[in-house]
Amino acid sequence: MRGADIQQDGLFSTVIPEERVPPDHPPRPIREMVNTALKELDADFNAMYSDLGRDSIPPEKLLRAQLLMAFYTIRSERQLMEQINYNLPHVTQNDTNRSSAIDGRTTCHPGYATSQMIRKRIEECFGWAKTIGGLRKSRFISLLKHAPIQKL
Repeated sequence: MRGADIQQDGLFSTVIPEERVPPDHPPRPIREMVNTALKELDADFNAMYSDLGRDSIPPEKLLRAQLLMAFYTIRSERQLMEQINYNLPHVTQNDTNRSSAIDGRTTCHPGYATSQMIRKRIEECFGWAKTIGGLRKSRFISLLKHAPIQKL
């Protein structure tokens, strides 16, 4: 059975996703065009799906997801969901501009300064290894490369 293409704006969040996307964001006009095209395909979608069984994911949602993946060069559906989760809940919007997800609650904690110092030390080791230590490229060679070639 074909699932219904409903928008659940406030189901899992107190902020509507539509409010989180800037009004001048480039995919907005594309979304309107896609929605118009998908409405025209509604009868075709209905003909493809059975009336029996559980509701499926609406094909409209799947096609919108595929378009996002193509526009933003995202390789998999799992990565798409990770990107959506990362880019929507981790950005707060105020009247002037977007601020970082790291706020005063994080930076005032004593462990934050310690973590920044340790992170710097770790990154210095990797930086040295890549620039001076010559480990920019892996030097591992497969055993098969050195094995004698056997003729059949």
